[in-house]
Amino acid sequence: MLPPLPQSLPIVRLTGLPPRWKWEAVRRHPFFVWGWPRARRFRKTASGPSSASPFDVLLGGPEALEELHAHTGINLLAVSGLPPSPATEFDEVEPGLIVPTAEQPAYQPPVRDLISLLLRELPSQELNALALIAAQAGGMIGTGSEPVDPILDEDGVPIAPGRVVAADTLRRVPSEAFDRPLDIPLFFINPFERKAPVVDAVEKSRARFRDDLPELAKIVRERASSEKKLEAQFAAWDAREGWAAGRYDEALEISNKRAAVRNQAGSESSATDAYKAAFFYIFGTAYTPDMRLKLHAEVRAWLLPAAERDGYLSRNGKKATSDSNRARRPRGGQDAAAKWVTDAGGLGGDSLSEDRASQDRFTPREDPVETAKLAELEKRVRAALSECGSDAATADRLSALLNRAISPDELESVRDHFGLGRTGEDAGSPSDPD
Repeated sequence: MLPPLPQSLPIVRLTGLPPRWKWEAVRRHPFFVWGWPRARRFRKTASGPSSASPFDVLLGGPEALEELHAHTGINLLAVSGLPPSPATEFDEVEPGLIVPTAEQPAYQPPVRDLISLLLRELPSQELNALALIAAQAGGMIGTGSEPVDPILDEDGVPIAPGRVVAADTLRRVPSEAFDRPLDIPLFFINPFERKAPVVDAVEKSRARFRDDLPELAKIVRERASSEKKLEAQFAAWDAREGWAAGRYDEALEISNKRAAVRNQAGSESSATDAYKAAFFYIFGTAYTPDMRLKLHAEVRAWLLPAAERDGYLSRNGKKATSDSNRARRPRGGQDAAAKWVTDAGGLGGDSLSEDRASQDRFTPREDPVETAKLAELEKRVRAALSECGSDAATADRLSALLNRAISPDELESVRDHFGLGRTGEDAGSPSDPD
């Protein structure tokens, strides 16, 4: 088993907090406390000279999968680079550790930040399709077309035909996720337009985001006093949850009533409100007892020895489950996590009409060595997932981070899901529209 992955924190929530308090929120997240040393090992291994591909990282078995799981979860918390110990104070944290890196009222995001937004916001299926389209644009996957005269850009530099075909492919992909705006205040502004309509459009969106996030809007309105208020809110969290020196200690936990006396909050209800505000900053959602159990306690239990986890969860409101009621694997078949490996992340699509299935094709460059390596990877990851008891949801979210070399079967699965046609010798000419 592995601890549940955290909810991805929306960029707009992180943007509303001052830089120091972004770190204070992230380092108190129990997944960060559990995952930071494992994620550091993963990132050092993945970037080392002896690790040329994700295969070399994942073939290590359960330990490597645990490190990948930690790396995945900490990415969801918007942490970039090597995560430091949660005991690290803000003044010692590397600048730009938590995205977005810019603290200006407005700025032009670099390409890296835009790509990061896509990786965080797009569903897994769209990410897989985008990976194929990008590979086609970069020449890793052939277009299947005859050689043509190069298209030149304004500087006379040839544009790879693959980019033109890939751009057309992207336009034809049927996907609501590709057609809706990202849920962040990101605009394309026409610099030659009159000022009034531009300001009006931006202000309407700005107001909508502020209305949707009243807690953060209140912080922005009260900049002068927000530091003291945030300090009191996180102090209420620390007292209630026993947080000190970068770790949680159940022996240090006290009630909200005692916290109110200690922090001179004025009343138990004031301390409770402060605690709930800190919960919102840490987890990105409003406090309820069920959400605390799901997002905090069930992850924090992994900071304890295995023998103590059930007792901790019981003390924090989780009802015991009898063995007879526990979920069981289906007999004679794969469990959900193993099935994810062989089904390419559960991307099997609906049945497709013949005209959609006969559109332009990708022609993958097959490498027998990589194909054999992929087969070995699938075998070992399937065994590792089974050994860890990973559930289907965790396995599916891990698939978004694998982004490994794509086998022919996986390629077919992604292309079929989006109606992009088939590959290989069975590819015919595109059908004419009726």
